[in-house]
Amino acid sequence: MAPYVETPILKQTRRARQAIIEGGRTPLLSHAQLEAIGYKIAVYPLTLLNVSIGAMRTALRELLGHRRASAAMDFDALKTAVGFPEYYAEEARYRVEKT
Repeated sequence: MAPYVETPILKQTRRARQAIIEGGRTPLLSHAQLEAIGYKIAVYPLTLLNVSIGAMRTALRELLGHRRASAAMDFDALKTAVGFPEYYAEEARYRVEKT
């Protein structure tokens, strides 16, 4: 498998300049370089997908070997990451007591 390379695709809109980072041949520019040439946004959608798939594959191999997934968060950290505290706060805010 070929190595994964991030590549900026530079785009300017009326409201802001954007640098959309994807795979390809153009060298990766650092955040400082992007800022120096006037860009304010860098997006890494393929990197996040790539890392997610790698983590899922690792977890599946570990589970197949009857081991706990090493990168798994504890349940409280998982609840926080997916927004349960905010959900519970909203639930309490709108709770109607039965009379």
